[in-house]
Amino acid sequence: MNRQSIVIKAPKSFMEQVLWPEFQKLNVALLAYLSEITEKVIREEVYCETGEAEEIYPTRIGG
Repeated sequence: MNRQSIVIKAPKSFMEQVLWPEFQKLNVALLAYLSEITEKVIREEVYCETGEAEEIYPTRIGG
């Protein structure tokens, strides 16, 4: 995956009143979507549930 950066030259008021609030909304939506998809994959493909995983404690061999 490649990362890309951009530089925007715009008035500070535009950045604070338009661009940054829009970015924050999109970021919340993206994180919610990724969380939902992650839970779905784990539930349906890995464990068939999303509850707490069973803890398994290793036993010592030979005493």
